[in-house]
Amino acid sequence: MKRVMRFFVTHKLGTTEPTTVELPSAELMQAMGALVGEAMRSGAMENGAGLTPKSPRTRLTANGGVVVEQHGPLSGTNELLAAFAMITVKDKPHGLQVAHTYAKAVGDCTLELGRVTEPWDLGMVPPPTTPVPEKYLLLHMADAASEGGAVANARAASLLAELGKQGIVTAHGSVKPSREARRLKFKGGARTTVIDGPFAESKELISGFCMLKLASMEDAVAWATRYGAILKDLEVDVLVLPDA
Repeated sequence: MKRVMRFFVTHKLGTTEPTTVELPSAELMQAMGALVGEAMRSGAMENGAGLTPKSPRTRLTANGGVVVEQHGPLSGTNELLAAFAMITVKDKPHGLQVAHTYAKAVGDCTLELGRVTEPWDLGMVPPPTTPVPEKYLLLHMADAASEGGAVANARAASLLAELGKQGIVTAHGSVKPSREARRLKFKGGARTTVIDGPFAESKELISGFCMLKLASMEDAVAWATRYGAILKDLEVDVLVLPDA
């Protein structure tokens, strides 16, 4: 049987959150739709989402059982990823409640909570006239333990499983240490560098992701090169997920 690897490809569009919002061009949306559609038809695409700049994210820092919130617009600090969870909640206060619960289960950590881009954020459909559930991406940043290969503790795993049963967590996973990853940089849509991990802390804020199933790291880098060519000026990390 041919081996399939799983990847978490993140795109990062700067060191600070924008204070003004510009809708993506029709050309960009068409090109990205074509690439993602191709990946879905081939079975390579597992999941994916972007974070909307219309809703500043929140950074949560847990230390010694105390969780401190920092509300955006944020500047990047340690943007190297260790784990993630997609959550569906009533509103942002509910999302922050979930993030606090997760932080207390994990222990000392840094998290970021950002709202996922919806079709109405892109002007594709009118915004809903009544409240609807909101989707957020919870990003768990790397530290020395996760970069050393430590796995999520039992409390965090149990919490994620329970939140999954409740329909709050719709996808989650850990990321292998950055020594197994690649980092690509783009200028004007052209790939300028490909760097092998391990990586130092990046200050480029994660703006979205795609989860992919592909045959090799080389295939993932080729896909990420097409991805970066559409988004033009950015940094892309090709991170490795554990086998399903």
